[in-house]
Amino acid sequence: MNGHVIDEAEAAAPRSELTRPFRGVSAVERQRTRRVQLVDAGYEVFGTNGIAGTTVQQICDEAGLIKRYFYESFASMDELVAAVFDHAVDRLSAEALPSVAELGWDDLSTTIRIGMQVLYDDPRMVRLLVIEANSAALKHHRERLVTGVVDLWLASIPG
Repeated sequence: MNGHVIDEAEAAAPRSELTRPFRGVSAVERQRTRRVQLVDAGYEVFGTNGIAGTTVQQICDEAGLIKRYFYESFASMDELVAAVFDHAVDRLSAEALPSVAELGWDDLSTTIRIGMQVLYDDPRMVRLLVIEANSAALKHHRERLVTGVVDLWLASIPG
């Protein structure tokens, strides 16, 4: 054993793909990169045009990838939708939480203002987290987002 830990993507990939680097990049790393490209494409397309009516082909065109790579990363459009929603939540958190932490959570109006400014700065995020979040595919994710925000806020209150 060489100490290399096999992750889920490596375990699921055919052995021939694991051993064939292309231009110095392993198959697993290329697959991760394509997944990121697809999530970024989903963020753009869903955030601009909405989820309903969006096709796998539109996502692949935006990502500059073929459909085979879509299905390498996602079993369905619903899986991509969930990954894109999670990505939007991560972006909101990464952009808002440092300012909120610096200013403190005890001023709720400041916290809301910071969150709203992040949303205002990226209309795609508004569409994903406010409008598209009402889709059935995102019900569980939406509930988890709201619960997480409330839990984070309550945990920050002194006393």
